[in-house]
Amino acid sequence: MDGVSTINSETKTATATKRARKTKTVDDLEPIAVTVTEAMRLMGTRDNRIIYGMIRRGEVKARKIGRMFFISYASMKELMGEA
Repeated sequence: MDGVSTINSETKTATATKRARKTKTVDDLEPIAVTVTEAMRLMGTRDNRIIYGMIRRGEVKARKIGRMFFISYASMKELMGEA
């Protein structure tokens, strides 16, 4: 019987380890904000004027930090209907 309980405890430990590995890593997390270039890639456009126009019209939430605009990833998803 001791052999069976040892196998069961090892199986439970392995299962617990697999569950612990399902936690999200940095690579699995969504970004908070994206640059205009990244937004162009996500939307499938090659014209940055489209993105700047969406910022100007308020279609996406964006902040200017220094010389760069950072666009909220959540607002991009909402605009694309994925939210």
